[in-house]
Amino acid sequence: MRGNNQKNSNIMIKTAIFTSIIIFLLCFIVILCIAFSSDDTYEIENNGERYGKSEFYKYKDKIYVLVIGSGMLEVEGVDIPTFKVFDKDKEDERIKEVYEQYNNFINDEKLQEKYDYIVYNDFNNDSRNKLMNLIERIIDK
Repeated sequence: MRGNNQKNSNIMIKTAIFTSIIIFLLCFIVILCIAFSSDDTYEIENNGERYGKSEFYKYKDKIYVLVIGSGMLEVEGVDIPTFKVFDKDKEDERIKEVYEQYNNFINDEKLQEKYDYIVYNDFNNDSRNKLMNLIERIIDK
């Protein structure tokens, strides 16, 4: 009996040491990956020129945009001297216009019949159902 307890203790100690080594190696690998990643987000945010309150930055003659989950992404093909961002009020106004146009289209069956294709954005389930009904009506014609 005493031999089994000693054997179990040795196995537990070896398992704990092995687990500790694995955790240490994983932490070391994660730290290395973070240290050597090529993400320049921090440098661009601190050393770049921000366009107003937007998520756009000018850095080393390139334009970048901060994308959540992806960091800084270069905006390709932009003409830097003429680059401007929308004023927040204009952006909100444009979003409101898009929603108004969408709702006008969804609520006007005569307007819907003038089009033979639909650009579908999943605004919500009710909108999705209305669009699916519209598609069924068009197909049934």
